Amino acid sequence: MGWSSSKKNKGKVVKIVFLLGCLEPKKNGIADYSYALSKQLNKLGHSIYLIGWKDEYIPAGTYVNKDLMLRMSPTLGSKEKQDLLKETLKNFNPDWVSIQFVTYSFHKKGLPFNLGITWSFLSAYKVHIMFHELWVEPTKSSTLANRSFSKLQEYLIKNFIKQIGPSLITTSILKYQEMLKPIKTNLLPLFGNIEIAHKRNEIIKNKNQIKVIIFGNLTSDKAGFEQQIICLNNLSNQLNKQIKILFIGRNGNLKEAYIGLIQSIINNVVIQDLGEMEVEEISFQMQRADLGISRANHENFGKSGSTIAMLEHGLPVLLRGSKNENTLLEFPGYKDQLLFGSNRIEALPEPKLGRNMQIECANKLVGLLEESSVNKQ
Repeated sequence: MGWSSSKKNKGKVVKIVFLLGCLEPKKNGIADYSYALSKQLNKLGHSIYLIGWKDEYIPAGTYVNKDLMLRMSPTLGSKEKQDLLKETLKNFNPDWVSIQFVTYSFHKKGLPFNLGITWSFLSAYKVHIMFHELWVEPTKSSTLANRSFSKLQEYLIKNFIKQIGPSLITTSILKYQEMLKPIKTNLLPLFGNIEIAHKRNEIIKNKNQIKVIIFGNLTSDKAGFEQQIICLNNLSNQLNKQIKILFIGRNGNLKEAYIGLIQSIINNVVIQDLGEMEVEEISFQMQRADLGISRANHENFGKSGSTIAMLEHGLPVLLRGSKNENTLLEFPGYKDQLLFGSNRIEALPEPKLGRNMQIECANKLVGLLEESSVNKQ
């Protein structure tokens, strides 16, 4: 559900529409992000309306509009969707329309043709775009077709920005800021997708084990993952402790192959596949753990909700690859928790619960919106 203002705010109450692809909770990362951010903004006294433009969980050709939330089926007619969006905006009269942008949320092949034209009426409002993802970057081994696809995606995204004319653009990582230059953007760091749960009782750990969490989809970079596991095995031998690895979530179709890889590298390893769990239980598992393994490297860990969640829970996190100084510019508060698969680990930092990044993100977003509003006057 959306949120209306729940208490008085010291400053101006801001009315924000979050416009994204899908709004199904626990099935879509951007939806979960938007729900959590909306909740924090409401605590600050602001009012939020949530809109799902292509929500595949809504029956074909229909829509649902209630409780400050509009969800439209992907097969609903374009004209009807435009009219519903126009009417909702007119009735709610937001100060800002915040587009939570993921290319594949608005086009199944990641090519959002004519999206800027379809939403041309948004020019009547102040628009914020949060880029959670950009175009697929080609690699040295990319084919001509892949390079052409990347260029087309880049053109469509930059053309979308030009057509919409946003008053504010944010993104979660420095890499995306660089990719969007010379377009002006602000950094809005991501928060974790697992809220810290209050402990039921005192956490008791096995001093003879290193308990490791693997949460979220696994990387397709087999060599990078293997390097992380070798690093973990070296740590086990150095500290003379057994490794216990907990897989949490769906993890993707590489799980079985990677479990075999782990068993081939680490002797006497204990592996548990916990599958999908309630958010509170995931938090408790993180609080009992000693280390997290991330699929991300130094460039993109900042857009991984699962990685940030482990950091927020105080876990040291083993990233792929090697350290880069830019890593510390995005998240200086986590610098002592970041470990790298290419480096030898001498000891593990003691886990300690971190800051509530949801509140910090909400406050920063409101500050950026207010600053942009002043600059537009």
